[in-house]
Amino acid sequence: MIALVVLGYVIYRNVYPAPAFPFNIFPYIAAAWLVVGLGTVLLVPGLARSIGTSLAERQGLAVEESSES
Repeated sequence: MIALVVLGYVIYRNVYPAPAFPFNIFPYIAAAWLVVGLGTVLLVPGLARSIGTSLAERQGLAVEESSES
């Protein structure tokens, strides 16, 4: 929760007062990426776990199977 507050504050301080062009559009691009990431996690809940499992297997790490299915 604290991390979300800090993240919100950082985004706010990058938007207000508005910096000069082209730096004034960067916070909105970052916010759009955050919204896309959050939307992906909420709409496709198994995707993050699947990607994490795949990356762990590629690195030769042991992957524990959960019984939450």
